[in-house]
Amino acid sequence: MPSFLHVEVSMRFLRHSVFIAMAIGLMACSGSDIEVETDLYEYPGDGDAAGGEVLSDTVGRVVIDPHNFGLQYRFDFQPRNAQTECRFQDEDWFDCESPYVLREDSEEHDLDEGYLNFDVRAVEGEGDDERISDADSVETLVLFDFDSTIDGIDEYDAADPDYGFPDEYTASCTRSDDDYTPDGYVPDDCEMNCQWTADDLAGPVDANCSFDGTFELEFPDDELERAFLEVEACATDFGGDQDDEHCVDKNEYLFYPAPEAFVSVDAGARHTCGIVDDDSLWCWGNNNAGQIGIDSDDSEIPLATRVEYRDWTQVSTGDEHTCGIRESGGLFCWGRDDERLGFEPINSTQPEAVSPGPWQTVSAGGAHTCAIDDEGGLLCWGDNNEGQLGTGDTDDRSEPVAVTTPEGGDATAEWVDVSAGDEHTCAIAIRSTSAGGGQASYCWGNAGTGRLGNNDNSGEYTTPQEVRGDLNDFDTQVISASNEHSCAVATSGSTRRSYCWGNGEEGRLGVGSEQDWYIPERVSNGNDYVDISAGDEHSCAIYDNGESDPELYCWGFNVFGQLGTGESGTQPVVEPVDIELPDGVPVDQLATGDVHSCAIDTDGILSCWGRDAQDGRLGTPDDTDSDTPTPIAWPQGELIPTPGEDR
Repeated sequence: MPSFLHVEVSMRFLRHSVFIAMAIGLMACSGSDIEVETDLYEYPGDGDAAGGEVLSDTVGRVVIDPHNFGLQYRFDFQPRNAQTECRFQDEDWFDCESPYVLREDSEEHDLDEGYLNFDVRAVEGEGDDERISDADSVETLVLFDFDSTIDGIDEYDAADPDYGFPDEYTASCTRSDDDYTPDGYVPDDCEMNCQWTADDLAGPVDANCSFDGTFELEFPDDELERAFLEVEACATDFGGDQDDEHCVDKNEYLFYPAPEAFVSVDAGARHTCGIVDDDSLWCWGNNNAGQIGIDSDDSEIPLATRVEYRDWTQVSTGDEHTCGIRESGGLFCWGRDDERLGFEPINSTQPEAVSPGPWQTVSAGGAHTCAIDDEGGLLCWGDNNEGQLGTGDTDDRSEPVAVTTPEGGDATAEWVDVSAGDEHTCAIAIRSTSAGGGQASYCWGNAGTGRLGNNDNSGEYTTPQEVRGDLNDFDTQVISASNEHSCAVATSGSTRRSYCWGNGEEGRLGVGSEQDWYIPERVSNGNDYVDISAGDEHSCAIYDNGESDPELYCWGFNVFGQLGTGESGTQPVVEPVDIELPDGVPVDQLATGDVHSCAIDTDGILSCWGRDAQDGRLGTPDDTDSDTPTPIAWPQGELIPTPGEDR
């Protein structure tokens, strides 16, 4: 009977250990038969392999986790006077005793190379009587380095408007450096699994990824609100099969399909919302009262996030609430209530329906809301401390109530547009036939600084007051009410005029001075403005003479760069200045908030600028102010730090 050598290899992990038990037959130089038995056991931790569960009968290979292990080689042999010798990586043999311990900081071998081969043999006798056993090897593969990168995840280029779903994914997997690759060993000896998961998918969808460097990604379904890409890498055994005991934690990426183009935008006090051409609604910015509408209690949502439903036709953002109209004519509001939402007083973090409807248009103000129904009736609700609801009193309302019909018979009860400011409201009504027809401007609420345009600068008006001056010699097409000023665009035949009135500080009226105006005053160079928007202390408008591309102009307060001129400062800008959108693309739509502005160009790219202030209202990930128009960062993807968290 041949004598034999028995070797145990134990690996101590953070949570458990394993060992390899080997019986290696000693052979004489004459070539005696050799008996070899090798098993891989779960190591109980008490130094005794007996009773350990068999994990694998694979000969000679072990996979261990990096940076959290020690290796302990145990060997028994007969006869007892034999000497044991060990070596690493086919280097010189050296005398060794059981147990032989190799730790991460061992000088014998650099475990960071990723591959470790340990040989052990027994030697008995000397000279002609020397007998040496066959050496048996234990291959140890340190669990690999796994790296995956999705273009655009870690780097954001504000000058590049092509945001959306990334088309490339790069992954690598290795256990060995390029300088050491043993015979028959494949460095990329691991297997990667990629799959899409989503709430609306029946089951996981294969993402067809590989370790061939860079490969293309295809979103599983463009109708999905979002989808998760799960990427997992695992070791493989001798047969090339996945070793589920040795996998790195999954990387998970959250993706949204890219929008084709934005078709509308509105800027609130500290948040922004926009509708894209698939009729989905996206909001971002301050969410202290749930005004983003995604049922989240996060105080800031810095990237565009989709609101429920996919059939929105209009959105309006107030101070701390948002309202929108869907294709059916249904009106929905969310955010801080204080009666401004139009239903039972309670804050809402997601859209809730407002009765009765159907509705044509809506405007969310400081703490009140107004909307026009499908019959042209104007209704308002919310805070009414200054008569801004137009109901003839100053009582707050938690549900929609009809605005009083203007006195004097010049207007009918049909309204065509409305703009809710902070403590006042302005709207456009159809003139009666006896008054010549057309569209007239009316304002009501707080008259301070002349914001109502009725030639008064104090007190409150609880019913609609016709705006004075030559504005109403024209047909009003656009009206915008803000904090302490108002603006409008009116036409008569081929003639177009633009006006602002109210508080003139910081040059917000655009009339060449900081003077207050109690009746509408012509905006400088305002003959051809086709749209206008009044912010808190600044204003913007679109200039279009029909002969060249539309241009964007802004004026007023610019301390946060909200004019988009490329600089900021305290010097009032009292006349309109030309603003260029990225790549010089012409402007199509605009919106102004308290201290930020946004515009959509003719390619559907939405840019914002001005104050960000850790609110995320500009829609970029860095929470910094911008004094030039900057495309919002579409949420093309984000790495989820903890697998499965917050899904």
